[in-house]
Amino acid sequence: MTRLVTAILARNEADRYLPRVLARCQEFSDDILVLDDGSTDDTVAVAQAAGCIVKQRVQSGAWGNEAPARAELWERGAKLAKDGWLLIADADQVLHGDPRPLCETWEANAWAFVLLDLWEDTHYRVHGYWQAHRNPRVWMVKPSTFGPDFHPQWPARGMHPGHIPMNAPLACGIAPPEQYYWLHLAYSTPEQRRAKLEQYLSVADQLTSQELAHARSIGD
Repeated sequence: MTRLVTAILARNEADRYLPRVLARCQEFSDDILVLDDGSTDDTVAVAQAAGCIVKQRVQSGAWGNEAPARAELWERGAKLAKDGWLLIADADQVLHGDPRPLCETWEANAWAFVLLDLWEDTHYRVHGYWQAHRNPRVWMVKPSTFGPDFHPQWPARGMHPGHIPMNAPLACGIAPPEQYYWLHLAYSTPEQRRAKLEQYLSVADQLTSQELAHARSIGD
């Protein structure tokens, strides 16, 4: 069976959704890599207890300086995946659907999934700037197909650098959205929405006008 590794970047997630996310990832992953980005809570202990491969960044990042951590997660995850597949997940996302059958494709070296921004346990936001449910993004790739001369490149900006190198040579498939989708839990309570809004406003100078408008709409 084709190897599938899940890689997660985490910081201070122990008391949020990390146990739930890891339990779900264990159902389909051969290995789970958790890269801890300077947590001050029990994130590392939670990941270790779940049997994950845990690495800690030598120089921890901070909100608004995500690109170096994403680059390190990719490097470690791609090496761990070997000739198999790498699923990049966030610590507040739960994947619906079994991704293993997608790994048997001969036509694609990447798969894109839609994302549902949960506003409550049973509802997700769909209007205005909230269109992730209509716009599949790449989350799973087979790095070995990029070739030995591939050198991953990442945006210089600290915010929203992406989960996959911007120069990755992708032959991407779209996973059927009725079968495969992310449940994004980051906005699912009023308290979490307020916290996310404050975080985005603290780095407003890094955001485009559209990104800033999107962030401010969290409070609508």
